[in-house]
Amino acid sequence: MPYIKIEERRLLDTYIDELIEKLVDIVHFGETGDGLLAGRLNYTITKLILGYIEFAKEHVDFYGVGYSDWNEIMGALECAKLELYRMQIAPYEDIKIKENGPVIPKIEKKTLKQLKKSVKESKKSFEDAISRHNEDVALGKLQTKHKFASPEELHKFLGTKKGKKEFEKAVKEAEESDE
Repeated sequence: MPYIKIEERRLLDTYIDELIEKLVDIVHFGETGDGLLAGRLNYTITKLILGYIEFAKEHVDFYGVGYSDWNEIMGALECAKLELYRMQIAPYEDIKIKENGPVIPKIEKKTLKQLKKSVKESKKSFEDAISRHNEDVALGKLQTKHKFASPEELHKFLGTKKGKKEFEKAVKEAEESDE
């Protein structure tokens, strides 16, 4: 998040403004004046990061660069990119969509409702399939334990209080083994 305190911004802005002037000069008015920014901006950002790391190694109680340091740097770069997109690019794209029309159609509310319903139905079907699987596993355990001679004997056993209790316990065990 680039929204640091005003006092900190003032401290940094003087140096950043000088760097910006130099970068603009090189890109647009320097020896080449070719207007190519990407490589030069990438170089500048990379040198800022590497320079900070080198300075920290030499002047701060800094015991080397580890994954968490690089992760913090990558996070700052990613967040800067996202914030730039959110605040500058997205509003510009919105203007262009109004001027020229969308390329990707918006999902209409009706379609969105259909998608939600479909996802809900798929989830229910999946949960039902898992439930049936767990019941099949439980029936298999009961068959193995009691060695019923026929499916009828198994179903008769399930009709008893003891059978229902064992079946529920076996289903619960199957559910827990799925987790």
